[in-house]
Amino acid sequence: MRLQEAVALACRILHHEGHEHLVFGHVSARADDGTIYVKGAGHALEEIRAGAVGRASADGQPLDGVRLHDEMPIHTEIYRARPDVGAVVHTHAAASVALSQLRADWPVTSQDAVPFWNRVAFFEHADLITSADQGRELATRLGSARAALLRAHGLVTVGADVAEATVNAVLLERAARTTMSLDGAGTLAPMDDADIAALDERFERSRRQRVETVWDYLSRASR
Repeated sequence: MRLQEAVALACRILHHEGHEHLVFGHVSARADDGTIYVKGAGHALEEIRAGAVGRASADGQPLDGVRLHDEMPIHTEIYRARPDVGAVVHTHAAASVALSQLRADWPVTSQDAVPFWNRVAFFEHADLITSADQGRELATRLGSARAALLRAHGLVTVGADVAEATVNAVLLERAARTTMSLDGAGTLAPMDDADIAALDERFERSRRQRVETVWDYLSRASR
């Protein structure tokens, strides 16, 4: 699958999984030559096809006629700091936004949350990330983690490729929904550390297969 098509499919998957927020949110992928394919601005996630995916230089400058989002520094600075990252997702998923306001930790309350055990960063600023300095601050806070919650703003997830970054975003938001529902009921009880560790070892051992299986399902479900 071409990178433009993978980015477009990821956008539609994220809409299908409840990440919609009008025309906001974006997905990118880094090509072997360092250029970036990224969702264009002005369109909703569910509207994106390959023709609405723009091409940008490594520093976020447009290389074709597609208008880019103002928050390109989220992508460019994470790519600059993380050579292992091949794709970045940023959405304003509702449960993640709410959780970012209420907690500065990551309670593991479901199996969906296990892949992020000790792998979630928190970014305390609620402003848009439109400058290189802001992007570098986010990348520094992200460190080697798989995801970040941005206060009152949304989520950022990364992966080796579009499939992994997208599956991470889907699982993170699902986990956030569970935590918020439990918190709202007044019965928040994180899982036992021993259970988390056992599940984490199991999930990490088969991680690539799990990611590909979930991606394949999400691709079928969102078409």
